[in-house]
Amino acid sequence: MIGSMDVVGSPGFSVSPQDFLHTVAGYTRQTAPDTSANKPVMLATVMALGGSNTVQVKFDGETTTSTKYYPCLATYKAAVGNRVALMPAGTTYLVIGTVGSPGAETGTHGYARITASTTATASTTDLVAVALPSATYLAGRAYRVGIKCFVSSTVANDEVAIRVRKGTATGSVLLDIEATGTVIRANQNYWVQCSNIVAVGASNITDALAMTYCRRNGTGNVRVVAAAVNPAFIHVEDVGLASGHPGATAFPT
Repeated sequence: MIGSMDVVGSPGFSVSPQDFLHTVAGYTRQTAPDTSANKPVMLATVMALGGSNTVQVKFDGETTTSTKYYPCLATYKAAVGNRVALMPAGTTYLVIGTVGSPGAETGTHGYARITASTTATASTTDLVAVALPSATYLAGRAYRVGIKCFVSSTVANDEVAIRVRKGTATGSVLLDIEATGTVIRANQNYWVQCSNIVAVGASNITDALAMTYCRRNGTGNVRVVAAAVNPAFIHVEDVGLASGHPGATAFPT
């Protein structure tokens, strides 16, 4: 039967053998050499990018970002927001890759459409045709922003400007198709489709996007034409690391 024992040098104080062994084991871990053999694999989120493919991370369960920069495997190209695994290596950790980072994978990031035409207008300032709800665009990532629609005017040879703006009809421009959408014949539909690659800088950006339209030149009333079988839409696709798209348009902050 396991009972209690007196701790030498502590008269009148007793602990169980289990507690005594647990204390000794904890002390041993604290005083053990700081090597990879004594460290577990850790999970963290990439918070900042450094030089030579290094990163600052926030370890799971912690509330602050590490002050130290950790090296990454050559095959892993870091991006802020990635959830990563770190393997002990000597007296430090090595980032070995992602373990699941929502929003960091390539593929569709956002899509919105309309299936009914907008109101015809003579406005020469932008109006919203399609609104894409607010989303987070990750630092260090590149996105393809594309639109497709038909446009028309009540007067021949008018020009319709189509843009993608950040936030609202007056926000910064990500995609500008001012010169397209020339209406050769009145009340005929003309197809407009275009895309652009935009790159996010050092910080995440959270905002909505809007496809806008207005009359650029002419005298008629213009509109974006849409139907169930021919919707007007805005589509955003994550296409990978910004570093892989040199010369991409900077995503407005």
